[in-house]
Order: sequence, then C-alpha cells, then structure tokens
Amino acid sequence: MIKTKIYFGNDHAGENLKNYLINRLDNEYKNKYIIKDFGCNNQNKADFPVYAEKVCKSITVKPLNCEPNEIGVVICGSGIGMSIACNRYKHIRCALCYNTEMGKLSRNHNNSNVLALGARFITPEEAFNILDEYLNNFFLGSKYLDRLKLI
Repeated sequence: MIKTKIYFGNDHAGENLKNYLINRLDNEYKNKYIIKDFGCNNQNKADFPVYAEKVCKSITVKPLNCEPNEIGVVICGSGIGMSIACNRYKHIRCALCYNTEMGKLSRNHNNSNVLALGARFITPEEAFNILDEYLNNFFLGSKYLDRLKLI
C-alpha cells in the first residue's frame, strides 16, 4: 500500500497549529502517513507565499480524476493568503476550510489536493477534525470531473 504524503507549509501565524496537527497525526495514525514539514518553525515574521510554493512544487501533477497520494496542508492566520498563493499553481486545487463539511466536500466534489486552514479562526481540535475528514474522503468523480475540467 502506498502511503499518502502530507506536505505542511505555514507562516509564523500557523506554526503552533502546524505542530499540533503533525503531533496529533503521529499519535493517532502511527506511520500511516509520510509527513514533510516545509513550514516556518518560529514566530518571526515569515512570508506565506514562500511556504505555499514549497508545498505546491512538491506535489506531483496528476490527472484530475486521479486520487492524490500527495496532500498539502497550508496554514496562515486566516488561510486566505495561503489558498490564494497555492491556487496560482496549475495543478493545485486548494480549498480553504473552516469546518468538517467543507473538508469533506472539497475532496468529494473538487478533488482538492491542498487544504488551507486559518489558525486565528479555528481551534486546534477543529483543525484536526477538518484534516481528519479531509484525509478520509475521496473524489466522487462523474459529474464533478466535468466541472473540474471547466476550471
């Protein structure tokens, strides 16, 4: 079985949440995922586009209907800047999610391969629940594939 790779990227505002998520994934899913941390590792001012680029350039281009085995998780204060920066890359479908239903639908309907989170707007527990839902849902294909092709 191929392990899913999760690439984390964050600026200074997302450092604590990133650390929480990585630790929680390690504790709850022992060795299920390969985790790579491309993020800022302190709370000194950091420019989020730098970290968004590192994550996006690490994700392999795949056909739209292919289930990604590489996922990005990007975190900044609101998640907005990271999602905008990530969506500049042609092969990236980044979804900013503030609840579990959004995490689920971003995978089911949009085959999102990057999850953006806003550290100042959700609790660490909410963020983990969103990530968990995101990782455990899959693209439904069919009519959603036609819509993705329009993008």
